[in-house]
Amino acid sequence: MSRRSGNAIDEVGVRQRSANLITRTDVDAVDHWLIEQVRLNRADQHIIIDSHPVIKEDYGFRVTAFSPEQLRDLNQDAIVCLYVAPNVTRKRITADAAGRPLPTDFELGLHAHLQASLTAQYAFILGKPCYLLDSSIALDELAKNVGRIARLA
Repeated sequence: MSRRSGNAIDEVGVRQRSANLITRTDVDAVDHWLIEQVRLNRADQHIIIDSHPVIKEDYGFRVTAFSPEQLRDLNQDAIVCLYVAPNVTRKRITADAAGRPLPTDFELGLHAHLQASLTAQYAFILGKPCYLLDSSIALDELAKNVGRIARLA
């Protein structure tokens, strides 16, 4: 992105103008890099991939999901989706927007639903378990839940 525009772009700028900056080619390049990093490191360590394929844009939502081939290349043991109620997301964005727009309550709920739906589709494509965890709980409890899932997978 920075190479194309000739300007340095920080995280806030990307979040404010993502649809005007990030192309499918950019997403594919990052996904390719990620798949290669997973391939190189999987034997030596556990890997958690934090993906946000559903993005709220000024015109609505954009979904840049992994392809079935990319999912198979990542070879996940389990698929996990963290979610919270719309009012919690609203509080979090209000406390630290970092360039994120503040969607309506309907959009916040739809966003969470779209993420969860895509998570379930990923699990279905791979024949792997899918876990949906409420991330409004205390961070140490959430970490314990993720650890339990890792042991099950």
